[in-house]
Amino acid sequence: MRQTALSSALLLLCLTTVTAADADDTTPRWYFSQFHWENDDIFPQPTSEPGDRFYTNGLRLTWSKYLGEDDHNQFDNLPGWSKWTAEKLCPRKEVECTFAASFSIGQEFYTPELIEVRAPQPNDRPWVGWLYTSWMLGISRSETSRHDFDLQIGVTGPASLAEQVQSEWHRLIDTGVPRGWDNQFDNEIGVNLFYDYQKIIRPTAKRRVEVDFVPNLRVAGGTLMTNMAVGGVFRVGKNISGFPFRRLESFMFTGLSTLGSEQQPQAPILAKGRPKWEFYIFAGGYGKAVAHNYFLEGSLFRSDPGVNPEEFVWDVLYGFSLRRKQWRLTYTISRRGPEFDRTVGTDNGIHNFSSLFVTREIF
Repeated sequence: MRQTALSSALLLLCLTTVTAADADDTTPRWYFSQFHWENDDIFPQPTSEPGDRFYTNGLRLTWSKYLGEDDHNQFDNLPGWSKWTAEKLCPRKEVECTFAASFSIGQEFYTPELIEVRAPQPNDRPWVGWLYTSWMLGISRSETSRHDFDLQIGVTGPASLAEQVQSEWHRLIDTGVPRGWDNQFDNEIGVNLFYDYQKIIRPTAKRRVEVDFVPNLRVAGGTLMTNMAVGGVFRVGKNISGFPFRRLESFMFTGLSTLGSEQQPQAPILAKGRPKWEFYIFAGGYGKAVAHNYFLEGSLFRSDPGVNPEEFVWDVLYGFSLRRKQWRLTYTISRRGPEFDRTVGTDNGIHNFSSLFVTREIF
């Protein structure tokens, strides 16, 4: 009962905050901008492996607002925690800067391979749920570079409601019911800050088929994840616009977004006069150095029955993005290297999952 009350209070606070932001017509309005779902078993994938294991599901709903450009008053509309950063990256005298803010509610959960086993599985991935809110700020000084900041606050353990969501979903689709959630980590409040830098590199000459490369640097620090990732994505298509998006899980940059948003759901810079349609395919890879991963080893403040994370993790990914006017559909398939030293199961821990983004771009 306490877990449900804690989760309900978190969600109520989030929704109340967004509603309050809409109350004043003199400020930019929040709008529902993105539905983001990741799963390791539901969506089509080219390779076969046991489903519902490791990172098994992530869901995120996002609201965004565009804070304007060429207007000093945009600083007054920024979230309080972000104003210092905005001033440093784009002083008020530099009116060419563009700002966009986003707010999300999300949930993720992780399980071992054998989800129908009630007993602890000490040598496999722990049972972990994460229910969170996310405040994001995107800052651009040009149409080809962008800084993104993402502050996430939430709860793990039974209060994350991961057991209820996964169990009800499995009953709905009539498949194996997960029975090991009694072994999940205890309730804990988590706080993490993430930073992304993206830079679009493309030929200056106009071509019938467009191509570009988007390198990315991502740094994370907090009670959940402390790591640094470096990678990039190649895109090939027609009328390419926007910046790559990042995946929900692991807070690693992944593909291309409107974040519109790997990425993350944030608002992209408005491409003035862009065509009504757009299509491209993309492929890329990332390497991540890991100092701490709560979802594997547990809390910084107590002893949890986790596993030792690998110090380096790789990802490869590919997919496509299709936009018609302000609506965009993006689909990504990701393949991740071993995240921990696995001594049980059917393989060495390489894992596949897919991401589906449906985004409304109104800028």
